[in-house]
Amino acid sequence: MRRIFKILMVIGILVVLAMGFLMYLPYLFIGSPLPLLSITNDDYIHHSIDIEIIDSHNNSMFKKTYELDSQKSVSQPKPLWLLLQLSYPFYESKHIVKITLDDTLMETHNTRINPWKMVIISITNRNLPEDSPLEIEYLMI
Repeated sequence: MRRIFKILMVIGILVVLAMGFLMYLPYLFIGSPLPLLSITNDDYIHHSIDIEIIDSHNNSMFKKTYELDSQKSVSQPKPLWLLLQLSYPFYESKHIVKITLDDTLMETHNTRINPWKMVIISITNRNLPEDSPLEIEYLMI
């Protein structure tokens, strides 16, 4: 009985180590993950920007409001729980990024978030009314 318990214990430890190694392997080859998002205010006035990220099950994964003065920027790292979820080999999900500028302008973007993809948001000074002051880009390694 003790011998079977020891064998099962060794097998369990080996499985946990193998899973940990498989989750860590991409970081070893590709490098550290990029931040979740980066916001830059290139306008001449103060802006408030709300960011919400919703997963494919319609659950809010991230929601935060940033207050940015003129010519300032902020970067938000990915939380550890999100990195662990994204590191799972079979995890596949689409995300919706909702961006609201000064409680008036709202843009929605569909994307897939992974450890090496970052959402870059720039607030610009636009003179034409049909131009959006938001520029959304994605950086991926």
